[in-house]
Amino acid sequence: MSVLDDIRDVLDRSRTLLLVSHVNPDGDTIGAALGLAWALRSRGKVARVSCADPLTPGLLLMPGAEEFAPRTLTDEDCV
Repeated sequence: MSVLDDIRDVLDRSRTLLLVSHVNPDGDTIGAALGLAWALRSRGKVARVSCADPLTPGLLLMPGAEEFAPRTLTDEDCV
């Protein structure tokens, strides 16, 4: 089994996922997290996005950026 197969297996088994960005996120990070969240939701998953740092005003213009907020773990199956 390859690493990609392992990742797919974990994602397939998980129902609720938390996607966490790195500190001082840039547009690539925010866009990638939102894109992955969208893809997971389209497969019936509950996907949340989180960032410890506030997004800059420019990043807040991205559709969906308002979803980013500091979060504590609740009921996620996968982080």
